[in-house]
Amino acid sequence: MITIMTTMNIRGQEWGSMMEGRHGSTLASSFFFFVISLLLLTCTPKDRLPSEKANQKLVAMSDSLTLIAEDLYALSFDLELWNRENPSVLIHYLLACNSRASKGDECYQEYKKWVTGNIHQEDLTRLHRGQFLSVSASLGIGLESPVFFQSGDLVAIEEILDYEKANFAIPPAHFFNYREAQYGHEYAWHLRAFCHYCSPEATINEEFAIKDILDTLLIQTPNVKYEEGTHEYEGMAMCLQMFKKSNRKEKIYLEKYNLIEKYLQQSVRHFLDSLPSNAQFYAQSIHFDGQNFYGCQENIYCRTFNDANKQAHFFEWAMLVEGTAKHPNFEKALARLLSLAKETKRLALEINENDKEHETKVLLISAVSHLVSAAGKVSEHLKH
Repeated sequence: MITIMTTMNIRGQEWGSMMEGRHGSTLASSFFFFVISLLLLTCTPKDRLPSEKANQKLVAMSDSLTLIAEDLYALSFDLELWNRENPSVLIHYLLACNSRASKGDECYQEYKKWVTGNIHQEDLTRLHRGQFLSVSASLGIGLESPVFFQSGDLVAIEEILDYEKANFAIPPAHFFNYREAQYGHEYAWHLRAFCHYCSPEATINEEFAIKDILDTLLIQTPNVKYEEGTHEYEGMAMCLQMFKKSNRKEKIYLEKYNLIEKYLQQSVRHFLDSLPSNAQFYAQSIHFDGQNFYGCQENIYCRTFNDANKQAHFFEWAMLVEGTAKHPNFEKALARLLSLAKETKRLALEINENDKEHETKVLLISAVSHLVSAAGKVSEHLKH
């Protein structure tokens, strides 16, 4: 580049001297700067302008998704979706609430209300294995924070963590509840909680450490048909983020987390490379005892909320993986998510008028919660 510029400068001076006698130095200077500008434009990377335009389009789509997600969040209160008596519904509310950029302290206040005399011990078994600890971690709840059960028992988060660690096994000795019996043994929420509350080298108990969970998950094969395993991907990605923030430099941990990062990036590529023509992730529904997992009828409400829920699940973990938005099929997948969010909003308004069956509203709760969460993660990913 320096050689070219020097050559052009010399030739520009020669051309300027020749032209000066005919048209003056002004014309020579103008021509010289025209040539330099043309040269610089030619040397600009070919993908620079298209890349910027593509990114601007993705940001515009993300902004639209955020606006719709905010509308859905507001609409959820009009629909009275958040039944605080149901721990699973409350967990979904906390997920949506905590994902919003404009959140205040209402998430924390709702959590504190729950754990101050309104929580039952059996509530924990109605969630995913380890989910209560995971949600506590995501809200920044400290280990010393108290949990007052309705029975009158008082424990600290640290005591619940110690209990979970003592009883942890790979694989677990039994299914935790009906939900885990459907999905299979789950490690995602334990992984998030352990990575948040424990150091990377910490042992979980005498037999297992955090790295054992990671090693177990690293051998799983991406399943593009069903949404099972999506939470495990998210757990791994969250652990990776926590490790990066810790600035640990030990070789043993760097190698392990570099392996996780590569595995997650390969998984993202696998999903996006396999994207079907309608851009719908996890196109097949999980059935249990011959019925749709969510229990609602196969109508437009069930299909839309189910598809929105599944599409959002992909973005919740994939947006935590560096470079996801650079994949050629990313825009197509995001367009599908945006379309489903719009359709979910339209149908949610109809549900308010027609008072659809309870099962359909349950699926809408999940769709709203995960759409709001996905919108927040897409926005954050594109900022970086």
